[in-house]
Amino acid sequence: IVESSNLKSVIIIWISEKKNNTEYLFEFKDIINRATDKTFIIISPFPTNYRPSNITRRSAGKFYRYLFDYPNVIFINSFDHFFISNDMFFDRYHLNARGHEQLGKIIVNKMSLYYNV
Repeated sequence: IVESSNLKSVIIIWISEKKNNTEYLFEFKDIINRATDKTFIIISPFPTNYRPSNITRRSAGKFYRYLFDYPNVIFINSFDHFFISNDMFFDRYHLNARGHEQLGKIIVNKMSLYYNV
């Protein structure tokens, strides 16, 4: 959560592409609908260093973009902003410190389009 005098509360949700998370997706939708005074940043599943997973992750990102199309949602499609690189991952799926630094820059850049940060 980002705190600033010129920002409403900002909640960041990073969603995985797992098939069994449908219940959580609809819970998120319900929370977003009720919390119109909050801004939500939703991040799609990231590209991985394991290319076969990227087909599912890219499709999930497109679905999440459609599912969370609300005025109080800033959607970050990680495939549009994140580059697959061996030096960004701890293993095939998890970002290392450099990858998390890149993620932070993407979030700040996207927020700056909406807020004075």
